[in-house]
Amino acid sequence: RDVLVSDTDTAWFRDPRPLVYGRMPRYADFSHADLLISTDCIDSADDESESNSGCWYTPVQKNTGMMFFRANNRSLRFVREWEERLVQYTKCPPDLGARDGKCEGYNDQNMLNEMIDGRPLGSSVWHDGKRNGISNQLRRERCAHAHTTGGRFGVPLEEGHVQGSARVFAVCMPDKLDHFVVGVLPTLYFANGHSFFVQQRFLSTGIWPTAVHVTFTWGDSAAYAFGKLQRMKDFGMWKLPLITYGGERAEDLVDVRGGGGAAAAAAPNDQRMLTQRRFLL
Repeated sequence: RDVLVSDTDTAWFRDPRPLVYGRMPRYADFSHADLLISTDCIDSADDESESNSGCWYTPVQKNTGMMFFRANNRSLRFVREWEERLVQYTKCPPDLGARDGKCEGYNDQNMLNEMIDGRPLGSSVWHDGKRNGISNQLRRERCAHAHTTGGRFGVPLEEGHVQGSARVFAVCMPDKLDHFVVGVLPTLYFANGHSFFVQQRFLSTGIWPTAVHVTFTWGDSAAYAFGKLQRMKDFGMWKLPLITYGGERAEDLVDVRGGGGAAAAAAPNDQRMLTQRRFLL
């Protein structure tokens, strides 16, 4: 069966199947994609433009927080390669470019972006011109069919293309997978934290997204977990009681209008700081 992958910090508002199966105008080409994936694109207006390629065909980071895999052999091969790279990554051998045997800042999302770019494991942390040159030459030799007209991420898909729908492209990984079709989900419907909470594109477009991934928010680490919960609560995405600090609700630890209160005065400074930070964005 097809598989929809979602991070736990994602809120879903409606059925994504009409879009991921290419039944909506402008997104018919999605019906040909093996993988659909969200992005960290913050230029939402460009991403939604019908006059250019938008964020889907740029080096913008693809985000694994929302993904859709079509059930076929290409997807299985892609995921198995991803799994093998994850296993290699946990060993973090120096020959993969790790400094002092550490793979800090290198994760499953970086690996998947390398794969979409047709590069071998470790290329995003090599910083080695010669080694990257060898990798590029291998791609040109083994993946000429997918890199004949430029394009860092391969070339726009030609077969089965529907006029007015151009958010998919062909990917080739040398000696691994010679043809894999990737589609990039629009931020209009699969919003990231910046396009939704900061830009609030739903106000100017009149379109409430299918899903919102709470990125670009304090809360990407254990130290700021409350920030994401509060943002979701502010927009009606979180109905459960909020996490408390020392038995006090976080809202009582700080007054956004400039006041304080007994709870705020009594709270340890680190708790007040954590609570105040979520109001800064």
